[in-house]
Amino acid sequence: MDFDSLFDDVMKVADQTIKNVFASEFKLLLRDGSSLGINAIFDTSLERSADNKYRSLIAENGALTVLNQRIERTQIYSASVVTPLGTKYVASVEYPDATTSLLILTTKQQSNTVAPNDNFL
Repeated sequence: MDFDSLFDDVMKVADQTIKNVFASEFKLLLRDGSSLGINAIFDTSLERSADNKYRSLIAENGALTVLNQRIERTQIYSASVVTPLGTKYVASVEYPDATTSLLILTTKQQSNTVAPNDNFL
């Protein structure tokens, strides 16, 4: 066994452990009536790390961070999801890195952008 495959195996185990500890199951109800199950971390605020290009968000309506899954924007635009803060809708999808999808939520159905009155800073 070479180092690269051993490292990949260790990273997969670490990723799965993080998902098991921090993520919860959510079901997105898509516009076409089908549903998509995801494991995500629900946040009401996101802090920018020193090496992150994305701005900090304070999201009154929340955000879902989906690890190790790239979700296509067009697939889940305006999907509804039940969160700890009630039913929300996917307003935008950001990709902070190659393996993460950040679903920005709003209370407005059919909202495709995050506007200043959506309580995002």
